[in-house]
Amino acid sequence: MEQNLFEELQERKQHLVSIAKKATEYGWITLERQQEIIDKLENDTLTIGVIGQMKCGKSTFLNSFVFEDDVLPAATTPMTAALSVITYGEDKKIVAEFYTKDEWEEQKMQASRSLDEVQGNSLEESKVKAAKELVEKASKLGTSLKSLLGKTQEDQFENLINYVGAEGKYISITKSVTIYYPKEYLKGVEIVDTPGFNDPIVSREERTKAFLKKADVVLMMLYAGRPFDATDRDIIFQNVRQCGTGKVIIGINKYDIPYENGETEEEIKNYVKEEIYKACRACDDDTLVEILRQA
Repeated sequence: MEQNLFEELQERKQHLVSIAKKATEYGWITLERQQEIIDKLENDTLTIGVIGQMKCGKSTFLNSFVFEDDVLPAATTPMTAALSVITYGEDKKIVAEFYTKDEWEEQKMQASRSLDEVQGNSLEESKVKAAKELVEKASKLGTSLKSLLGKTQEDQFENLINYVGAEGKYISITKSVTIYYPKEYLKGVEIVDTPGFNDPIVSREERTKAFLKKADVVLMMLYAGRPFDATDRDIIFQNVRQCGTGKVIIGINKYDIPYENGETEEEIKNYVKEEIYKACRACDDDTLVEILRQA
């Protein structure tokens, strides 16, 4: 069976532990130094951020890459999905964090705005529409809504869809969900599935940016058919750049259609690269132009 990236990471960690122990035996390092190395390897967390516009295939990718099963449901509507953190746990479970009372009041205030008031401003329109949708979905909670705000709730893994599914019972008030999964290769790994930027709830958008700031690497999923369109450009050049993320890996998804139409894998990759180059040149940034010269 082919080894995945995380299994390889765990093997490398164990190899380094064995080297540290051997170095102690030979007297090259002290026992205290050996323990420092082992503690760092065991406690260090590799944080991977996964970003991309709606329906770019993030859930499909994570189901295949991480869970090896259909765990995450398909994407919800724009900007209404909770931020999901996937990490190791001895048992399968989820822990959801709900909005505070103040954050929910902020949401209701956005929902009360008229679309006529923000007509022509696509960013504000999307925020108001998302807020209206979430407030409407909150009706499913009835009188229990107030008692849930500001709380964290642990639940069975099988109930994940209630927090991240498009019609989930708690989707309207869920700020983030931590998914604990008993795969050994997830030890020391934290995968952050971001809901998007320009969030109607400022605190949730800030949570997304905070995770991306500490991410060791960010994986951006692109459509093979139309990579680096206006939405992709905003995500990478505005939002990700503001987070100070240093390393971004581009993942090409949904390439089955061009592939079936006769395009080779190399042709698809070259097309995506060229679109990225065009986007970088169009943003007229000296730094990016210099990077392109070196690429």
